[in-house]
Amino acid sequence: MSYLRALPALLMLILYPVLVIALVVIVVALLVLTIVELHTGRAIIFAVIVLLGLLGGIGYAIKELATRPRRSIDGPSLERSLAPALWAQVDELAGAVGTPTVDRIYVAAEANAAVTRIRGERIMLIGLPVLGLLSVGELRSVLAHELGHYAGGRYALGSFLLRAQRALVAIGRNSSGLWGLLFRGYARLYVWAAQLSSREMERAADGFSLRLAGSDAMASAFERMTEADVAWKYYWEDFALPAFAATGARAPIIGGLHRFVDDRRDRIVPLAHQIIAEEKPSRYDSHPLTRERIERARTHPTPPVPDGAAPALTLLPRDVDAIERTVLVRADAPLWTWDEMFQRAQAIHEHRRAAELAHDLVAAGVVPAPTPRAILETQVQVPVGARMLAVPQQRTFDPETIRPEQIQQLLCTAIFRDRLLASGALHLQPDFRPEAVFTDQHGVVDISQIAGDGGPEATKRVLAELERRGADLDTPYEAPTSADAEAIPEDTLLAALTNGSGTGLMPRDLWVLPQGLLIVRSRINGFAMLAGGSREDRQAERITRRLEQRGLQALCAEKGSIWIPAESIEEINVRGGGVRIRVSGRDKELKVKPAQYSATLGDIGEALQHVCPGRLTTGRGRTPVGGA
Repeated sequence: MSYLRALPALLMLILYPVLVIALVVIVVALLVLTIVELHTGRAIIFAVIVLLGLLGGIGYAIKELATRPRRSIDGPSLERSLAPALWAQVDELAGAVGTPTVDRIYVAAEANAAVTRIRGERIMLIGLPVLGLLSVGELRSVLAHELGHYAGGRYALGSFLLRAQRALVAIGRNSSGLWGLLFRGYARLYVWAAQLSSREMERAADGFSLRLAGSDAMASAFERMTEADVAWKYYWEDFALPAFAATGARAPIIGGLHRFVDDRRDRIVPLAHQIIAEEKPSRYDSHPLTRERIERARTHPTPPVPDGAAPALTLLPRDVDAIERTVLVRADAPLWTWDEMFQRAQAIHEHRRAAELAHDLVAAGVVPAPTPRAILETQVQVPVGARMLAVPQQRTFDPETIRPEQIQQLLCTAIFRDRLLASGALHLQPDFRPEAVFTDQHGVVDISQIAGDGGPEATKRVLAELERRGADLDTPYEAPTSADAEAIPEDTLLAALTNGSGTGLMPRDLWVLPQGLLIVRSRINGFAMLAGGSREDRQAERITRRLEQRGLQALCAEKGSIWIPAESIEEINVRGGGVRIRVSGRDKELKVKPAQYSATLGDIGEALQHVCPGRLTTGRGRTPVGGA
C-alpha cells in the first residue's frame, strides 16, 4: 500500500527536471523574442538579467544541495557490553519485525527515538529521557515502531522521499521572485503527495507497536513521550546545563530528571495533555497527529507483554554513569550529588548577582565601596533605590518598571543570601520547585520577612542578623566577569546579521562573538544574491567555515573589516532589525542595517546583552534593555 501511495510523489520527482528544462527553454525563447522585437540595448540588458537570475537561482540551489555536509553522529555508541539487556530487547524486536538488528545504538540528549542509515550502517538513536522515564512496555512500543521502518524496504523508500522533500523545499527557499513562487508551489504539492505515503508508513510502523508491545503500552508511550519532551526541555536547559556550566561539575542526569518530574508533575502532566489536545497538522509533518495514534491504540486492544510495567531503567546497568557521560561535552567533570550541585550552583548565582549589584552601585556613585557593610550602612542612612534611579547614566534598573523600595528589598535579599550561603549558615532546600526555599539549623528561613520593605529599619535588621551569624561583611566584591564568555572560545559565533548595509557599498556581516563584534565583508556569491540564497540557514555554515579557515585574527586584519572589542562599546542600539554601535573614540556610530537579502542567525538581542550587559538599548527612544 505504501508503494502505491508513493506513486504520485515519485511521478512528481520524475517531472521536476522536465519542468525546469521546459521553464528555461520558455524563458530563453521569450527573451529572444523580446530582443528581436525591441532590438534595443535596454531589452538586451533586461533579458540577460532575467536569464542570469533564473540560471543563477537554479545553479545556486543545486550547489547548495550538492555541498550539504554528510550526516554524521557525534559521540560514542552504546556498546553491547554496557547495556546487554537493552540490546537483547532490540535484537528480539528486530527479529519479530523481520529485519536485521541495528549495528549501533547511540544515546541522545533529547526526548526522542529514531533510526537512520549512515554509510551502510543501521543506527538507532534513543534519548536519555526516554530510557529514564518510560516503562519496559512503553520502550518496547517505541523501539518496535522505529524498527518497523526497516521492515519490507520501507526505510529506503521513506528516506528517499524525505531527502527529495528537503531538496525541493531548499530549492524553493533559495529562489526569489517569480521562480521562487513556482518552485515553492511545486514543493508544497510534492509534500502533499509524499505525505500520502509517509503517513501510511508511520501507521504501518505503529502496527508493529500494537502487536509487539500491546495497545495500552502504545497509547501510554505517546503520552509519556510528550511528558518526557516537556520535562526534558525545562530540566536540561533551565537547570542541568546551567548548573553544570557554573560549577564545572556534573550530577546524575537520569536521577535528577526523576526528581524534577516528581517535583513538577502538577505542571508537566497537564501541559503534555494540552499539547496533545491542541496539536495541529503541518504540511511538512510526515507523522499523523499524536491524539489520532493514541485513539487508534485504544480502539484496537491487544494484550500487553510480560513485565512491561517495570521501569525501562531495569534494562540498563545499575550504574548508568558510563551511559550518561556519552551525552556530555565534559564527560571528565567531577561527579557530584544533586544536593551538592544545588548548594554550589545557588551560591555561585547569588554571589554573582550580589557582586554585579555592588559594582553597579559604586559605578553610579551611590555607595562608597563594593562591600556588603558599605552598601547596607549607606542604605540605612539614605534611600539607595531612589538615588540609583536618579542617576541618568545607570542602565541597571528601568525607572518605568521598578520602584525605589524594590531595589532596596533586592539589595537586602541578595546580600543576605550570598553572605550566609558563603558561610554555610544558610542552605538551599534541594528540589526543582520554582520558588527557592532556604533553611538553617532551626528550619525554614523567611528571608522576605527579614528583608521587609528594604527601608532603614529593615536594613538594620538584615545587618544585625548577618553580624550575629558571623557573615563576612568587609571583603569587597570583585568586579564581576562573564563566566559564560570566559568558557566560550573567542571564535565562537553567538549570533549574526548577514548581508547588511550601512558601512560601505559592499554587503556586510555583523558577527557577535564572546569578546566583541566584527563587521566584515559578506563575500556572498553574486548569483546567490540574485537567487535569494542568503535566506537559507547555510549562512551560518558559511560564517563558521570562514572562521575555521581564516581564523579570527586574520579576519579582523582583512581590508574593510572592523573589530570592536566589548570593552570599547559605549552603547548598542537595536532598531528596525538593524544595529547601531557607539564606540569610544569614534565620532560617528557604526551602523549595520538589514537589506533585501539579509538574514539573522541566532538571537541578536540576547547575544549582544551577553557580550555588552547594561549597554543595550532598543528603538529610537533608546530604551535600556536588561533592567531589573
